[in-house]
Amino acid sequence: LAPRFACGEPPADFLPGGPRELRALGTALVQAAHEAKRLREERELWLAGISHDLRTPLARLRFSAEMLPENLDLRAGMIEDVEAMDTMLGQFLDYLRLGRDEAPQQCDLAELLRETLDRLPGTGTVALDGALIATIRPRAFSRAVGNLVLNALRHGTPPVCVRIGNENGKAFVEVHDAGAGFVPAQLAALSVPFAQGEAARSGGSGLGLAIAARVVDLHEGKLYTRQDETGFCIGLQWPLGWQAQNTLPA
Repeated sequence: LAPRFACGEPPADFLPGGPRELRALGTALVQAAHEAKRLREERELWLAGISHDLRTPLARLRFSAEMLPENLDLRAGMIEDVEAMDTMLGQFLDYLRLGRDEAPQQCDLAELLRETLDRLPGTGTVALDGALIATIRPRAFSRAVGNLVLNALRHGTPPVCVRIGNENGKAFVEVHDAGAGFVPAQLAALSVPFAQGEAARSGGSGLGLAIAARVVDLHEGKLYTRQDETGFCIGLQWPLGWQAQNTLPA
């Protein structure tokens, strides 16, 4: 029951019996869970609204920048900054909404990730290896792996490869590049929303790893890294027999 209380969704029939003090505690826990859910939803509504509203003036700025003479030094920089801000807002909205309204379904991971790579800029050189059928929340999973791939392309060293498979009842998706990456001890800190790493893998909104960590947590798995003579690897691992729950971990 603890995860459901933490998510603000205690069972409707939850009513502990026993002494008066125990019943009072149960009532207080239910009220606290509902209040936590209300505050979370209110916070997310405001933040999502702000992020959404900012995209309109950004679109106008982008249009205005496109109208400037091509030989103007500021033009390219303005367009790049607007695109970066729009990407950050998109990731922010992704993090807020992640998995809440998506039903799990059985997916061909290779096909899903191939479609993901086709939609991402600059991923034409990314290799995809392996195959697996698994039950996942596909849109959330696609965002998570897409962020890891973009991190590898922007801050790692080619070649970049996505590997899919399963081992000892655990499904995994790994993103490899030939760079130095970051030490495993930094993973927990860099998975916090808006955390920024060192120059080798910093930049952007600071939500890429946070989104990946939240998605794999939703699938009751873990985010991990590995460094060897071939380069750096970051992966998502989760139980192959995962059964979806109705709530998203807070």
